[in-house]
Amino acid sequence: MRDGGPGVAARHPPLPGAKKVRRSRPCFRGRLQQLWGDDDPDDPELGTLNPLFRRGKYFVSQSPIGPRNLIHVRPSITIRPHKDVELSLSGSAYWRQSTDDGIYAISGTLVRSGRDSDARFIGTQAEIAVAWQATPDLNLSASVGVFDPGTFIRETGPAQVIALVGVMANYRF
Repeated sequence: MRDGGPGVAARHPPLPGAKKVRRSRPCFRGRLQQLWGDDDPDDPELGTLNPLFRRGKYFVSQSPIGPRNLIHVRPSITIRPHKDVELSLSGSAYWRQSTDDGIYAISGTLVRSGRDSDARFIGTQAEIAVAWQATPDLNLSASVGVFDPGTFIRETGPAQVIALVGVMANYRF
């Protein structure tokens, strides 16, 4: 203060029960992943990651692409508008790591063979997600996303924009 006197907080203490509001700083993140696929589509061996317990949240909350034969880039921004609420926006781009292999579902099933295209670019995905820690044991979340097919998808079969919507409740005992 110019006059050297006490600040506003010292002259006017907070009201009883008032909570201190803290601004959330955005958290910017980036992820780059490379996952190998099958090196020989003619043999019965998968030749890549085969997780015992598959789950769908490898890249974003919902993804039509499984974790095999990929190069994946994902920038994101997350804010906490309230201490128990997290809001995030992310974008993803997918390329085939090897043009000799196709793309896979989360389960590991081959979705599109790589025999009909030399294109690498699979597509892009944007997602907005919100999570609320309702209680120490209960987390509620929802996400909305869109997947836009790239050159490889368009060259190997039907290629439509996919809308993805998900709602989850996790209760920890």
